Amino acid sequence: MTENRKVILVVDDVSDDIDLIGHILRTRYQVKAATSGERALAIARAQPPDLITLDLIMPDMTGREVAMRLRGDPATAEIPIVFISAIGHDVEADENLGQFAFAVIEKPIDPDRLLETVARAIGQ
Repeated sequence: MTENRKVILVVDDVSDDIDLIGHILRTRYQVKAATSGERALAIARAQPPDLITLDLIMPDMTGREVAMRLRGDPATAEIPIVFISAIGHDVEADENLGQFAFAVIEKPIDPDRLLETVARAIGQ
C-alpha cells in the first residue's frame, strides 16, 4: 500500500549510495531517486516529495546549489531537506547550511539515525 506512504526523493550522484539510502527508507516510505541536481529539481517541481535527501558533493551542481534553487521556488520552498555528507566534508565550514536543511547526516549512514531524522522532519 505505497499510495499512503510519504514520498522521499533521494538525490546522489553515486548509484550505490542511492541504493543504500533507498533500501533503508523503503521500509517506511515510497522512494524516488535522482542522480543529478537538475533531475532532482525537475522531479521536485513536477511532483513535490514529502522530503529530499540530498548529497552535498555532486559534480553537476552541489547539494547547496540544489537546495538554494529549491528554496527559491514557491512550489518547492517548503520541502524538508536532509543533507548527506561524506566524511571529510567540513560541514562546519559550509556556513548557513541550516537555512536550507532540516539536518545533515554523515556517511557512512547510520540507518536508525536516517529513519529517525526523516520521521522528525516530516512530522511522523
